[in-house]
Amino acid sequence: MAAENRSTFGAPTVEMLENRIEELELQLKKEEERFRIERKFLFSLVDGIPAYIYLQAKDYSIRYANKVFERLYGDIETKPCYKVMNDLDAPCLKCETFKVFKTKQPQYWIAHNRKGKTYRVYDYPFVDENGEELVLEMGIDVTEHQKYESMRLELFANVSHELRSPLAKILGFTEILRDNVYQGEADYKKIVNCIYMNALALNKLIGDLFELSKLESTHSIQLRKVNLYNALSDFCEEQKFIFNDRSQYFSFSLDRELPMVLADTNRIIQVLNNLIDNAVRYTGDGDSIGLYAGYDEKEKCLRITVSDSGCGIPKEELKNVFSRFYQGIRRCDAKNHSGLGLNICKTILEQHYGKISVESEPHEGTTFFVTLPECTE
Repeated sequence: MAAENRSTFGAPTVEMLENRIEELELQLKKEEERFRIERKFLFSLVDGIPAYIYLQAKDYSIRYANKVFERLYGDIETKPCYKVMNDLDAPCLKCETFKVFKTKQPQYWIAHNRKGKTYRVYDYPFVDENGEELVLEMGIDVTEHQKYESMRLELFANVSHELRSPLAKILGFTEILRDNVYQGEADYKKIVNCIYMNALALNKLIGDLFELSKLESTHSIQLRKVNLYNALSDFCEEQKFIFNDRSQYFSFSLDRELPMVLADTNRIIQVLNNLIDNAVRYTGDGDSIGLYAGYDEKEKCLRITVSDSGCGIPKEELKNVFSRFYQGIRRCDAKNHSGLGLNICKTILEQHYGKISVESEPHEGTTFFVTLPECTE
């Protein structure tokens, strides 16, 4: 009887084993489903990352690629990585990715693809579920950052050059005064005047640089729905009074019914001040400068033009007039200036979702066009 009990209770029956196997199979299915869901979630996360990601094997095949990669390079199909990414028929002569297979260490580098994009690339050792060695590569598009960095370095170079010129003149003329190497009162007055004019140019340059930096870094534009008629009318009347002491003539015409626009009134007046100062700089005695503002029904915008009858701008220079520090060829006895005024105008109008353009013919004058979209809401 005791032996029978041990047989009955001491060892599992077939039915018990079958039940246990069913439980294990059910548990395995649950784990497989959980793994499938987690894998799907992981890939959805990877697809949402704003960088290309792919897995590469030692035979150059691509085992996985996210949507960003596929948008950049198309369907990976069965093509090797060098064909997909660089359209080559053989492996790249210098493959940074293969350094990971050799060193078992991550690699970081900058890559330029055939479409002109720049990427900061991160390569990491990776082992798949079967134990195969792969490389996980992630490429982050830094094209705009690189462009910004290049512009920043160019700006610094230009600033140092522009600051050096008036400073050198001020130092030179100051040394002449210090060493008493000038002749007579007339020379003395000329030297002092040159120092003063270069100090003004230096002050103007520093002020414009500060203004441009403030516009680009803090976005100091405060847009409000306004009708600019009264502000433009007051500005033009003020300009008319100022031109009483100048050798040029100023006139203006404003349509009474101007459209509502989203604008920072003070910034728009700043743009017009810069455009008129520019017109004065490149016009001579007896030349005329005019301002017109009206509604452009076709473009559904406020259009402001500032025109002059001055010396004009050669066609080859027109594409550069809004560039920083661009001053063009000296003509019409134009005084020194920072070369930033028109770039400031462009920056302000871009922050208004507006535009600025220019038309000119040598010896026939120049017209600047400013447009601000109508605000209908």
